[in-house]
Amino acid sequence: GFSDMGVFLDWSSGYQKDPALWRGWMADQALYAKSDGALSEQQAADRRAYEASRTAEQKAAFDRMLSNTMDLWYAHSAITVVLLTQLPDELPAGFDPSRTYDSRGWTTFERCSAELAKL
Repeated sequence: GFSDMGVFLDWSSGYQKDPALWRGWMADQALYAKSDGALSEQQAADRRAYEASRTAEQKAAFDRMLSNTMDLWYAHSAITVVLLTQLPDELPAGFDPSRTYDSRGWTTFERCSAELAKL
């Protein structure tokens, strides 16, 4: 048995940007990285709103989480990692079903870190 247990849900445990402000074009990382002047006025406004959807304190806490602890959550040999890799049959309105577990950068890190220490 064990006496200590915690549950860490990575997406919901860190301060995230408001998903209601996500726009499909933002998945194009090269486009998202362009200066405001290189985007349409609407795209620039959308990106500013999305980036501003958490406070400076929330962003600092999120950055600390990523920089100081995230590798421990996935790679530590004493931690069991459960990867939810399949999308549910019913998705919320506006969800892009092409954004699968295997097509996203963060989940690649998540899987590689967990497998590196566990295999």
